[in-house]
Formats: sequence, structure tokens, C-alpha cells
Amino acid sequence: GQVLMTGFSYKLFAHHYSYYYITSLLFKISASFSLFLLIKKLTDSPHQKLNNNLLPIMAATLLLVGVTGIQTTDFVVQMGVFLAAALFFLSLYFLNQAIKLHSKSFFLISIFSGIFSIIISPIRLFPLIVFFPTSSIFMYWLYKPTRFIKWVAFGIFTWLLLIIVLWYIGLFSAPGQISSSYTSALQDFINILTTHP
Repeated sequence: GQVLMTGFSYKLFAHHYSYYYITSLLFKISASFSLFLLIKKLTDSPHQKLNNNLLPIMAATLLLVGVTGIQTTDFVVQMGVFLAAALFFLSLYFLNQAIKLHSKSFFLISIFSGIFSIIISPIRLFPLIVFFPTSSIFMYWLYKPTRFIKWVAFGIFTWLLLIIVLWYIGLFSAPGQISSSYTSALQDFINILTTHP
């Protein structure tokens, strides 16, 4: 994903290097802003008299000025990761809105922005594959929308189906396989779970 993003950027910007950094900075700002929206939405409470923005501002600021991608060479290479993070945070934001407001369109936006984030940066976001179904179940349990259970089940099924399709076409390694670094980490995790319950 990062190589394709850099190649696509080269086709757009050629040897005008400042555009690479500006684009990467804009993606990092969009990731920070989408994290701000997500945390603000998750921490808003109808029982609060004073709306507290401190936590969302701190989280977004730490993401924006954090050390990830701060080096000049990493900044351009990580632009795909910044875009993928922005899309994933927006996916969770729209998931929250979908379940809270019973919105089918927000739910579909949530699914596809999450899938696009994994397509853009499959290596970095591979562990987040299970995050969408888990978040769907958690948010459903949190808000308890009685009529929306079919859409939550449909969303989880669609998510898993799209992940399987991406796996079969080889997004995570060769077609139908998972990269050896993923499988060894997964095997280590399974060994820890089975030997130390």
C-alpha cells in the first residue's frame, strides 16, 4: 500500500518534492481530526452539563505531533498509513453514529471506509480486522438499539466476507495465504492463550 501510494504520488507530483510533504501532512492532519471526532463522539454524554474537549484535543494533538513519521524520509513513506488511519477513525465514528441513530447509510459508510483503510495499508492495519466486528458488538451492547440488530449482524457478516475476499486475492500476502510474520505472531498468541489460560 505504501509503495503504491508513493508511486501514485510520483505520477502526480514528479520531482516537486514539497508536494509530497504537503500531501502527507494533510493526511496526518486528517487522521488527527478524525481521531478528534471519534473521541469527542465517544466521550460526549447527555448527562454532562459542560462539554469537555480536553481528551479529544490531547489525543488528536499527540497523534499530530507524535514521533511516528516525523523523520523526513518516513513522512512521505507513511502517507498511506496516515490516510488509512484517517479512514479507520472515520469508520469507527460512522459506526458509532449508525448504531446510535439507527442509520443504515452511516453503517454502510462505516463498513466501506474501514475496508478501504485496510486496503490502503494492509500490513499496518492487519490487527484491526477484528476491531470492527468487536466494536460493532460493543456499541450495540452500549446503545441497545432494539430494531438495529439485523443491520449489526449484516455489517459484521459483510465485513468478514470482504476480508475473506481480500485474503483470497492476496492483499495480506500471496493469494489465499497470510504473510509468515502474521502467522508466527498469531501462532505465538494462540500458544500463550492455550498454555497459560
